[in-house]
Amino acid sequence: MEFGFRYGKQFLGLSHCQSRKVQALYFHFNIVLTTMNIAKIVHWLPLQIAGRTPFSMADIKTLYSNEILLDRIISIYGKDPNVEKNNPQIRELYLMGKIAA
Repeated sequence: MEFGFRYGKQFLGLSHCQSRKVQALYFHFNIVLTTMNIAKIVHWLPLQIAGRTPFSMADIKTLYSNEILLDRIISIYGKDPNVEKNNPQIRELYLMGKIAA
């Protein structure tokens, strides 16, 4: 439970809500914790149970931020980003900045 709140504060903006309304605060807390759980599911679901490594929200955020940025750069240059994803060099750029465990 402690990791959930820590990841929520560090990576998902759990402490960024400025509302004073109780309902808005509850909504914000729920959406942040739900986002974290969805990120974990999306990351782990395609993997086999034996291949699931420990969960790191920093790695997940870095991976998807890199993916969005590189897809944007590839689309600006007029290429289809779905074709380029199979390139090993592009996969290496997606993983750039991840914590080596």
